[in-house]
Amino acid sequence: MSDNSTKWLCVGGVLSGEWREQQLEAFDVDPNDLNTHSYEPMKLINPVTKAEQDFYVYTELQEHAYDRAINFALSKNQ
Repeated sequence: MSDNSTKWLCVGGVLSGEWREQQLEAFDVDPNDLNTHSYEPMKLINPVTKAEQDFYVYTELQEHAYDRAINFALSKNQ
């Protein structure tokens, strides 16, 4: 897991487990593709550290799956 505060972990979708440079707005993986995966910044509780953390969350990820998706994304970095 990275402690670099300028990068946020992507959770869910095709970028799950990747670190992206911090930006305060939503982004699309491929803005030219109508079926692209979109991500939005969110503050969520990291289930490992129990601390609030900034993530990019796949917009189609349902709220009940956040903890599982964060754990999966973190496991890809170990």
